[in-house]
Amino acid sequence: MSLKTYMRERGEHFQKVQAPFVPVIIALGKLYPEPAREGEHRVRHPNSFRLLDIRDKFIEYEPNLRKRALITVALNILIVKYEHSMNYRAVFDWFVEMLAKSSWRGRSYGYPRNWNEPQPYGGVKEIIWL
Repeated sequence: MSLKTYMRERGEHFQKVQAPFVPVIIALGKLYPEPAREGEHRVRHPNSFRLLDIRDKFIEYEPNLRKRALITVALNILIVKYEHSMNYRAVFDWFVEMLAKSSWRGRSYGYPRNWNEPQPYGGVKEIIWL
């Protein structure tokens, strides 16, 4: 059985299991400083600015407040770790390099659903070109 089929059949169960953890993850994520372009918690690395741009675009497009909060704190943690730790930065850069080498497939037309990105969007077969 594929993972997709497994999750489709048991999706409600996993939503119930994860439901109490989402607010906890969000609360823990908010313990990190919020990275910013200016001010006390400003970033300095050029890729951190790129990650801030991606985070802000995600916030603009994602209408689901719970999903937006969860993914935003995950992105904030990633940016903080990327900014302050050379090792975390190198590992994340490695992931990006591997994606670039893998012919990563793009999203389908119109996905994600209920998304505030200007239409049409999605449908790119390969999103990373070398």
